[in-house]
Amino acid sequence: MLRFVLAALVLLTTPTRLQAQEKSPCQFGQVSVDDFRPTSYAVDTGAAAVYLADVGKASYNDRSGDLELEFTRYTRIHILHKNGYDEATFTIPLYSGNAGKPDVLNDLKAVTYNLENGRVVATKLDIKTIFTEKEDREWVVKKFSMPAVKEGSIVEVSYTRSGYVDRTPPSWDFQGSCPRIWSGYTVSIPQWYGFVFLRQGYYDVDYDSKERVANFAFNYTPTGAHEAHRGIASVSVTDHFFSARNLPGLRDESFTTTLRNHLCRVEFQLASVHYPNSDEHRILSTWPQMQEELFRDATFGAPLMEDNVFLEDVIKQLTAKAPNDTEKAKAIYRWVQQHMTCTGYSGMYMEAPGLRHVFTSGRGTGADINLLLVAMLRKAGLEAWPLILSTRAHGKTYEEYPLHRRFDYVTAWVQADGREYNLDGSRGHLGFGHLPLYLYNGHARLMSPEAPARYFNADTLHENLVTAVRMNVAANGNVKGTYTEQEGYYRSLHLRDDVASQGQDAFRQRLARILGNDATVSNLQLINLDSIDAPVAENFDFEWEHNGDGSRLYLHPIVGQVQVRNPFTAMERRYPVEMSYMDNETYIASILIPPGYVVEGVPAPANITLPDGAATFRYQLRQDGNLVQVRVMLNFNRAVFSPEEYEGLRRFFDLIVNKEAELLVLRKQS
Repeated sequence: MLRFVLAALVLLTTPTRLQAQEKSPCQFGQVSVDDFRPTSYAVDTGAAAVYLADVGKASYNDRSGDLELEFTRYTRIHILHKNGYDEATFTIPLYSGNAGKPDVLNDLKAVTYNLENGRVVATKLDIKTIFTEKEDREWVVKKFSMPAVKEGSIVEVSYTRSGYVDRTPPSWDFQGSCPRIWSGYTVSIPQWYGFVFLRQGYYDVDYDSKERVANFAFNYTPTGAHEAHRGIASVSVTDHFFSARNLPGLRDESFTTTLRNHLCRVEFQLASVHYPNSDEHRILSTWPQMQEELFRDATFGAPLMEDNVFLEDVIKQLTAKAPNDTEKAKAIYRWVQQHMTCTGYSGMYMEAPGLRHVFTSGRGTGADINLLLVAMLRKAGLEAWPLILSTRAHGKTYEEYPLHRRFDYVTAWVQADGREYNLDGSRGHLGFGHLPLYLYNGHARLMSPEAPARYFNADTLHENLVTAVRMNVAANGNVKGTYTEQEGYYRSLHLRDDVASQGQDAFRQRLARILGNDATVSNLQLINLDSIDAPVAENFDFEWEHNGDGSRLYLHPIVGQVQVRNPFTAMERRYPVEMSYMDNETYIASILIPPGYVVEGVPAPANITLPDGAATFRYQLRQDGNLVQVRVMLNFNRAVFSPEEYEGLRRFFDLIVNKEAELLVLRKQS
């Protein structure tokens, strides 16, 4: 049974001695003809590329006259197939120096090895092909692709990165999309620094540690002194050794938030600093302290504490006729939706030079728009605060530790008439009090002074879909029918987005493709399309031509909603299935068969239930004279399933696919 570990530990428990201190099986430049012989590896015989070694080391030194963190990395990858070529593209993150001295990249070596005529031929990377991209306001990345890569190539990359501002050792992934034969990480920490170790994953990682004494020269200012002193200190250093072997790759599969949540990895959070002759400085703050810090930030909370007089006129207009606080909040929310254009959704800090700029330009990032929304709600006299979250693609947050980098999104929270509402003004078709699905990722924090926790879980969302179909089958086999569907809230949101971007004609054509059999769609009506707080209903007529061999007609009892394939194709899964919501679907059809035909074959009834009632599928069909009635229900009572439940869930969908593929057979009487 796979065991998932998500732990925040100062000391890692149950260390495995000696094994964790094994040296890497590969050394840079030592590539032989024998290294090319494997065409597959036992850890994953179908892998397109395999990491033979991935080795990292993080330590501190005083070579520059200032204490710096030095991180070195060495990687060797065997590219087996063309699908593995992406592994020959590398990115190296560097702090850009926004708040201090930037990171420095040194000793970059990158070589591709190929076997040609029985000889190992090396091709070095041309440094002119390396380019730099800005990632956000604090980080850039160096990117490059290895030269002369082909099937069978071995690539090696090593580099050193020196940092001066963020002295936290980089996190380390023991897993990735490709399997890793050997992965090791050494972190050397002087006793001045107290770290929390954050571990997650489904596989054991060997751990060992040892202590030694090292000398550091540094500048320090004693408590109460005004001048810096230069000194040399002997300090205890703990070397932490982590290693893992033969870890399979994790591939992105259906119903996954992000693989980042499930990789076997270790990361570090600086908790305290205690230099000689100085007081201990706590780095890891509390949630209220984090809130205070964010409200001093000019790109987050500080603009909300200003008077923002430029908002007065529009707020008076919007709230003049509102009978209560809820209607005030709705009027402001709708104004923001209608007057603001979102230029990008990621990030929780403002990119605009101020709220006035966002207001007057009518443009901004999601953070710009939602912080403006908070300011407008506050200007109307409502209690409103920012709410910070991590999107599903960004990963989970740690409830115990207030870490800024774990959050990547901000929305607005408001209290009105005794109720709380969460609002995202950056999405034009999102109803009042709703949030996008990608924000349902567990723990979040309200940035009011106490910074209380909030939770957004997929298991709290119910999405209902009700479909009713009437079909009349003519004697020649042609079918005419009516189709009515009541969408759930989030399906309605997606439909509105689709129609807004593509138009109703494109939507009508897509319906015809879904119905199949060269169907034509007419008289399409989309009810409540412009009412963003209500679900959309679809009504339309459809028809398709004869489907039979003269003596028999073959019909799909289920129209449009057929489960044509199993979304779970992998034979096993090493991380949870994470659906976006609990899905409840009901399909009802009435089929009028033509005179002169009898029902020769009908799908048998089915009633399938997962253990603990986690999901249920029911299929019922009955005949009353020339009328055949079909009722199909699929209900989920959970949105998340563990890896141990995967096989049962896969078989469950296999049965659904097979059942919904069955045909109704009509035979012409002699």
